[in-house]
Amino acid sequence: MATPKMLHEHVANQSHPFRHPEYMSLFTWEDFNYDSWQAWMGKNWSVSVYLTVIYVGLIFAGRQWMKNREPYRLRGPLILWNLGLAIFSIVGFVRTFPELVYLMREENGFHTSVCIRDKMHVGTVFWTLMMALTKTIELGDTAFIVLRKQPLILLHWYHHATVMLYCWYTYYFHDAAHRWFMTINLFVHSVMYSYYAIRAMGIKLPRNLAMCITFLQLNQMFFGVAVNGYALYMKSSEIECQTETFNILLALLMYATYAVLFGNFFNKAYVQKKKKFD
Repeated sequence: MATPKMLHEHVANQSHPFRHPEYMSLFTWEDFNYDSWQAWMGKNWSVSVYLTVIYVGLIFAGRQWMKNREPYRLRGPLILWNLGLAIFSIVGFVRTFPELVYLMREENGFHTSVCIRDKMHVGTVFWTLMMALTKTIELGDTAFIVLRKQPLILLHWYHHATVMLYCWYTYYFHDAAHRWFMTINLFVHSVMYSYYAIRAMGIKLPRNLAMCITFLQLNQMFFGVAVNGYALYMKSSEIECQTETFNILLALLMYATYAVLFGNFFNKAYVQKKKKFD
């Protein structure tokens, strides 16, 4: 766990995000006060811990409160909720993807994208902050499940809580590997929340589409393990990699548990059910 002294030394060694790189123009509203927000997140990341405790407590309290009540329909709010998160994710992906494309075209592109913080765009850092803060908002997904009295599985609330904790804690460091974490996560959520919004509108979609989204989520976890495994190997080989070792280990633990939980869900929801109906 990083101490205040370690954080101060880390900042001194960081390269500052570019505001006018050649590969992407910057919108005025993306040109935020990077230093102030970085310092605030570094000082207040523990807020996410308190939010997690409140979140888990509200889950159990909410399910108890709904025990003898009829489920709420909430169709209108659910449509707006999913549409809002879908639009956010689509815009975020469109704004963060160019940096990955640019870096991958460079010599030794994959290593640069995972390990080198240089040429980080301030717009990308802005969306990293937005994504970290939005992970708090996404906890509201669970409220719809509880109030509509739908099954609440471990994968759902564990995933929501731990992603928020990870994003808040690691934002301060702006590790190079976050480019992959953020861009892939935004892409998957673009598809997922769009699907949820369409379903909430009462439009029937092929069942195979839900399976494809879960498969996409599962592969996201495997790729996350691969990216962080590569970063850890580079660090152990004493090759430059501007990613904190503790953050890599956190990411590996997080992605590995997600892979197991998503794999188990995929097996039960699609593989076993398919065999049952064959």
